[in-house]
Amino acid sequence: MIRRLLLLGISLPVAALAQLQLIQAGSAVPVGNFLDLGSTSAGDTQRTGFHLKNTGAEPVTIKMIAIDNGAAFDVNYTMVPYILAPSGSWDFAVLFHPTGSHTYSANLSITWSVGTSANSMITALLSATGVASAQLSVANVTLKDSDTIDFGGVQRGLSVTRTFTLSNPWDSAVTINSIAVSGAPFSIPLGINLPLSFNPHDALGVSFDVLFQPTASQYATARLMVDTRTFTLSGYGFDPPPPKATLTVSSQTVAGLPQLQLSIALDSPSLIDDTGTLKMQFQPNNNLPNDRGNQFNCKCKTDQVSVQIATGDSIAKFDGLPSVPFQTGTTEGTLVFTLTMGKTSIPGGPLTVPILPTPVYIDTATTERRVNDLDISVEGFDNTHSLSQLSFTFYDTAGKTMPQGAIQYDATSDFQNYFTSAQAVGGTFLMRATFHVTGDATTIGGVDVQITNPAGVTSTQRLTF
Repeated sequence: MIRRLLLLGISLPVAALAQLQLIQAGSAVPVGNFLDLGSTSAGDTQRTGFHLKNTGAEPVTIKMIAIDNGAAFDVNYTMVPYILAPSGSWDFAVLFHPTGSHTYSANLSITWSVGTSANSMITALLSATGVASAQLSVANVTLKDSDTIDFGGVQRGLSVTRTFTLSNPWDSAVTINSIAVSGAPFSIPLGINLPLSFNPHDALGVSFDVLFQPTASQYATARLMVDTRTFTLSGYGFDPPPPKATLTVSSQTVAGLPQLQLSIALDSPSLIDDTGTLKMQFQPNNNLPNDRGNQFNCKCKTDQVSVQIATGDSIAKFDGLPSVPFQTGTTEGTLVFTLTMGKTSIPGGPLTVPILPTPVYIDTATTERRVNDLDISVEGFDNTHSLSQLSFTFYDTAGKTMPQGAIQYDATSDFQNYFTSAQAVGGTFLMRATFHVTGDATTIGGVDVQITNPAGVTSTQRLTF
């Protein structure tokens, strides 16, 4: 017999040495004529993977894969014919979807060939069992094993509940021994009395709730296990909406050159930590130039300051302080404050603070007598940049008005040229007026100065020489 086998092997053509093996995924042993795929809950789909492996020295052409006499079976594969190289493998799957608690069988056949040789075939009888299990549904949708139930987005700290229903549509009784959720932040808030028994065709069933309560702003998944069946739960948590922010300054209308305080109040305690930036922008009136004097008075950039909000805060902080000081500059216009946070866009604002046109502000006024010359120096600012009329009234040493009366001078063009020059800083100015005295200058004891702009008239106190 050994001799006959050897002679038979020698007489075969070389191409016939190529072979195709059917191997179940996860195994290294070729499938025989019969394969039991195990059991699956009725209504679910079981997927069993297979490899076709070419163990020969020449390519194999896979021509057809078929399932015969098996309504509960399907085969899933890519397009054929498929040419499988030597030592290569090709995957496909058999799907089993029982519709009741029965044992099912089907014939699996694979048709293949080598070159121009006749077709060969691999066949295997597949068997699988459908097991009656309670049917799980949510929102009137029947779920299959491994389905994903999406709970959607939920604000961190809040929760949402989905109601699941177990019923039995099958011909035989069903018992459920275990229901559990694995994976925070999902839970079953109310206990379930187990085991649960269902009569055949029990359509009413039993309902239970699953709670999703995220504690972080992130995507979350968990497993809902009903006996041996597993379903995926998913959802995502997001940060709560920010409280409304109200920006407040110590004065809503600004005149002069004050230093003001800005604070940010929240209409409810913050539920998150956050940082951001408060920016200041100046919009001058009447096409006046920008004024760099508008700035925050802190260790920060001149036009912006860092803002911090901690969980539980009802006011924002500026380096730990409840308010931040700022200077309003020397030009009429509008200050605009805009708050931008890092994690959230807090509603509220922007805040606008008008800087009103005001009469000339005099910071210092001094006099100096130089033999027959009298010098008068005035330092201050004009936020309209439109200083016009100057008036000087001189007095003798007894306090009587000198005979010349008030000396008027139209300084409109002088100050217009100054405020449009490169040396001007906002509306600030330093003016010196010199008067030459014919006669005895020592008889002049003092002077009153009046300065006019479109917003009004400003007078000095009596200046003495």
